[in-house]
Amino acid sequence: MKVMVGYSEGDFRAKLKAAGGRWNAEDKLWQVRYGSIRGTELECRIVDDA
Repeated sequence: MKVMVGYSEGDFRAKLKAAGGRWNAEDKLWQVRYGSIRGTELECRIVDDA
């Protein structure tokens, strides 16, 4: 899943890194498996690809 987190949101970035997330410089979004963030506050930050 692609997740949008701003640069100044260090807490969210740390949570994404802990969940195995990786920064995608081309899309300027974080890539993380849905199962890793399901049920967390990061779930509402998922970017719809459609």
